[in-house]
This record gives sequence, structure tokens and C-alpha cells, in this order.
Amino acid sequence: MQEDYEVKYWTHELGITSDRLQHLVDKVGNSAAVVRKELQR
Repeated sequence: MQEDYEVKYWTHELGITSDRLQHLVDKVGNSAAVVRKELQR
């Protein structure tokens, strides 16, 4: 997640903060499907 527009889109889409998004991406990678799955845990 390097571009501001990507962060803005995905934080809005997933309903999470940019810090939470970065934590998830660091943990599971940048696949949207995998990030969504991790959020459901």
C-alpha cells in the first residue's frame, strides 16, 4: 500500500483505519481476498 488513493479506497471499502490496513497487509500480504478473510477472523 504505497499510493494514497489505494489506502483511501481500501480503508473506505473495508471500513478500517489506515493503520489497521497497514498492519493487515504487513501480516498477510496485499491480496484483497486474503485481507478480507483475515478481517473475518
